[in-house]
Amino acid sequence: QDDTITIAQNYIYSTAGRGPHTGGTSGYTQKVHIVNNYFDGISGHALDSDVGSIVLAEGNYFNSVKTPSVAGTAGKEFFIQSADNLTVCGSAMGRTCQANTLVNSGSVSRADASVISSLKSLDAVKKYTPMAASQVPSYVLANAGVGKVN
Repeated sequence: QDDTITIAQNYIYSTAGRGPHTGGTSGYTQKVHIVNNYFDGISGHALDSDVGSIVLAEGNYFNSVKTPSVAGTAGKEFFIQSADNLTVCGSAMGRTCQANTLVNSGSVSRADASVISSLKSLDAVKKYTPMAASQVPSYVLANAGVGKVN
């Protein structure tokens, strides 16, 4: 009844919402690591963590995103922004975590530390080496998209 999903190194642009929408089914859990994605020119919202979702968002770059993460939803989300967030994540994961970058974007105040407890035992999250958000736009634009298969 649980899914473990990594959403990494994607270019998500010119959308209006649900990029991505996670969870939404009571009694079902989605453990999601959203890392090193480039969100660009989004007129609505990007992350939408609904009931049953446990989301760690780190090292993403948000450029001109009206609402980087929907507030007040039923899902659990740890959106890394501050030095304190980095310390909590890094201590639990035993690795360097990366803050998200917001440029010409709305604010986010989602830092549910129970997310870290839920995800710290998952090798796909714990052993991942995220790049700094500042490197994401150039890397993603060079390596993601139609006809680019790595």
